[in-house]
Amino acid sequence: MISNLLTKFKNLICDLFAPTLLIITLISLPLGPIYFPRAHIIGLSVFFAIYLINSICQVVKFLVSYKRIVNTIKRYPNQSKNYYDPSDDASPTLTADSSSTSSNSLVDELVDETTSFLPLTIPKRTLMHCFVIPNYKEPLGLLRDTVIRLSKHRYAQTQYTIILAMEASETDSDLKGNMLKEELQHMFREFIVTVHPVNVPGEARGKASNVNYAVRQSYRYLTQERDYSLQDLLVTVSDSDSGIPELYTTKLEEAYHSTHNPNTVIYASPTFFSRNPHNVPAVVRIADIMWSAMVIQNLANLRGMIFPCSNYSLSMELAKKVGWWDPYDEAVGEDLHMFLKCFWNTNTVARGVPVYVPINMCHVEVEGFFANIKARYVQARRHYSAIPDLAYTLKRFFSTSTPTSTTDIMTEWDPANRSWFGRFIDRIMVTYLIIEAQMLPMISGWVMVFAIPLIELAVFLPPESTTNPLAVDPFYKVLYQVVKYTSFALPTSLIIQALSYHTLHMKIEKFLHKPSPGKERNHRNLLDFLWLPVLAVFLMTIPSTVACFMRLFNFNLEYITSEKNFDEESSTHD
Repeated sequence: MISNLLTKFKNLICDLFAPTLLIITLISLPLGPIYFPRAHIIGLSVFFAIYLINSICQVVKFLVSYKRIVNTIKRYPNQSKNYYDPSDDASPTLTADSSSTSSNSLVDELVDETTSFLPLTIPKRTLMHCFVIPNYKEPLGLLRDTVIRLSKHRYAQTQYTIILAMEASETDSDLKGNMLKEELQHMFREFIVTVHPVNVPGEARGKASNVNYAVRQSYRYLTQERDYSLQDLLVTVSDSDSGIPELYTTKLEEAYHSTHNPNTVIYASPTFFSRNPHNVPAVVRIADIMWSAMVIQNLANLRGMIFPCSNYSLSMELAKKVGWWDPYDEAVGEDLHMFLKCFWNTNTVARGVPVYVPINMCHVEVEGFFANIKARYVQARRHYSAIPDLAYTLKRFFSTSTPTSTTDIMTEWDPANRSWFGRFIDRIMVTYLIIEAQMLPMISGWVMVFAIPLIELAVFLPPESTTNPLAVDPFYKVLYQVVKYTSFALPTSLIIQALSYHTLHMKIEKFLHKPSPGKERNHRNLLDFLWLPVLAVFLMTIPSTVACFMRLFNFNLEYITSEKNFDEESSTHD
């Protein structure tokens, strides 16, 4: 009885950690300079020091990832486009339901497109790639375009399984999925359509529950009805607008075969937005650029604490061992949560491995300037709805139980299977990184905008205080001046990453994802960065704050989606 009460109390503290820290920050900003100035300025100096050190580390990690991405895409210029050539197939006989000869004129035109390539060396293909494409009310043309891009890979017919994860809550979603299957299934080894049911007890709406249902249904079908080996199935979860190049699967297999135990690894990739940048306002482009920059720098973590974003891969065996995807509301940020679940359920053995191949995605796009910004705000709310993962991490950090259901996937030689102290350090590191990812964008925005002006207003504006330590005490007066001038340097890391991303974007367009003529990013786009202050406040700080307060007042966070217009005729199918 007492143990249960203590557990509930501990869980409550973990749930309230993020909103409590935010409330303390918001209260201390106006009241701190007046009622507890010494503690306030010391707290600010500590926060600014941590933020500055963290920013330097982020810039270094971004530049490391930058170099690795460029080296990867320049070494494989022959895979700069999605590619498919039926004459390359020396494939096993396909089954009747996956080798249909039904055709579509648009599809045939795209598949027959000829392009010259350099000689290609790829590792022997031994895996079945299962591409999970969850969607809810996405345009039919967008889904078709995403699947066609995969069909142009040269091994699509022999080693690709498409899993269209539809939602029953969308009217006629099964008809949409089966229409695409009938049209495109002849291009792949397998083509599966699942329809996630509504109102399943204990589930929350969103990508996590849909992916969980789709992968479990596909696992049963592939292993029981189609007799595939569990060890040969590699799952890639993507978004409905993800343009995945062939180079991704090439590098993914290289990483898979070079990993000591691939059943303890999640493979993460950088994101890149070049499918519709000229159709959206500059502030929307910049929002996604900064989001991509955060994803890119995250890939260079030396200890494998890499948080996947939108697109990631893992073995079907690992997914099964950890109990699949969590479908409840605490897991609404499905990509990050799945990494955390694998990490904790393997007793800190699971790691992230980067695949330095950018995956091309769409900006949120609707008609109208302000409507588009509002749609991007909705998407930002969705991104920051992963705030429950901070509570989840804290609960697992303080948990005394050791997972037993997954110890069979760990091996004695595995370098990640270290001493108790090594595992404890990993627990601290992943917890810190989650706090950094979830709290810094929220708290830093309020602090950087309001901390110094509120101190000036409370202490130094006429009549200047004659008793406040920040005005009269030599030590605190100097400390405040240091904090004040340091605050001007804090945004520097964001600016460096933004400008570096600009050059990286142009290199990716040159070597990997070639846009239509006239649609390339150029130096005129540097003017987009004038929107950075607007982005920081309205598309980072405010949506993250709203998501945090929703955690305080309503633990059942609703998964929200953003609209994407899509012009199929203008798609280049790069």
